[in-house]
Amino acid sequence: MRCLRNVFKFLPVAFFCVLVWCIIFQEGFLLNRTEVHKEIVYTFNALEQRQLHGDIENLRSSNAIDQLILDQLLGKKKSKKSSRTTSNDKTRSWFKRNNPPPSKLPISGHPLFPGFVIRNQGVCGNAPVDILIFIQSTVDHFGRRKAIRETWASTKLFHDITIRTVFFLGKPSTDSDQTEVLNEYAAHGDIVQGNFTDAFRNLTMKAITALVWTNWHCPQAKYLIKSDDDYFVDTFGVIEDLLPPLASKKTTLECRYATNFEIIRKQTIKWHIEPNVLTNRTHWPPFCSGFFVIYTGDIIPILYEKSFNVTEYISVDDAYLFGILTEGNPNITFLNIRDKLSLNTRPKPVEEISRNVKFEFSVFEIELPETTRSLWDLRLKRLSGWGREHSMYVKLFETGSNHKTVIIN
Repeated sequence: MRCLRNVFKFLPVAFFCVLVWCIIFQEGFLLNRTEVHKEIVYTFNALEQRQLHGDIENLRSSNAIDQLILDQLLGKKKSKKSSRTTSNDKTRSWFKRNNPPPSKLPISGHPLFPGFVIRNQGVCGNAPVDILIFIQSTVDHFGRRKAIRETWASTKLFHDITIRTVFFLGKPSTDSDQTEVLNEYAAHGDIVQGNFTDAFRNLTMKAITALVWTNWHCPQAKYLIKSDDDYFVDTFGVIEDLLPPLASKKTTLECRYATNFEIIRKQTIKWHIEPNVLTNRTHWPPFCSGFFVIYTGDIIPILYEKSFNVTEYISVDDAYLFGILTEGNPNITFLNIRDKLSLNTRPKPVEEISRNVKFEFSVFEIELPETTRSLWDLRLKRLSGWGREHSMYVKLFETGSNHKTVIIN
């Protein structure tokens, strides 16, 4: 009897110890699961970029939560938690557009196209593409491209918007850099390289390469976003706020619209053009500043065909692509979004998003790749309701009776 009383005496203590152990175990379990979940998402993204679908299937584990993540990523399973789009959401209606067929003018007849070193025909294939993001990148900006493809231009930003990303480069001056470019292409599959030396005066060659490639290899893209690799793009804000005005329009561009710009001839200014080019003009036609432009895909065959009629090499790429090639076409419309775009770096972007829950500008210049990552982390923590509904980056898991939320980004 005494032994039995002793057992009951120590039961509360034993119960308390077991309870503490369970709490500690659960917390450690949750932390470990978070890391595992992150690793699955990161590994999936890497394999998906390389289209290694067999290896993606091999990622599957026996754990039900891990399988749920993979099913969501692969789009094979839509649970109530993962299918978050409401019936009133009009997002998919923005992409119900019919593009015209691509131009059939043969590449061989183009007066300025330099040819491809890396053609990369399979980025879009025959699959639907909602948005093609193409970035004119300096060939040795390996770090910038890495940061961009891991953040704002990732093809896995959304679970219901199909994005394809391509970086357009010229040729480097050294064999070692070219080897790095080939390795980068093999690893990520998002490089197109033109057959010209990568230099500021050859930016128009890069623009022509992008135009030719898009007409022939991604004509199905409903919208195109063009940017440079030294800018931060708030992709969530761009799609939520800037894309809808284009949805009901044809052959339309949104950009920082430049008018009444004088043509510079002075050789010491880097935006000059040669004295024997455009001799009958003193000013550029209105054009889009090329650091960021979003436009409807039906413009591509128009610009492509017009480019066959321009035989002079015009070294100012944005004035050429979005001015000379659009000039005189009454069907092309420009929407000026100057108040959404900044040509310069922002002095205190962290304070902007902390105070306003978003950046003051949807696009602005940055100096370092590390800045891209830190700003993107901030952006993911402050998504709007629309952003949370459509984001692939944010996965919510409710575990335990206290409904703890684990955010994977």
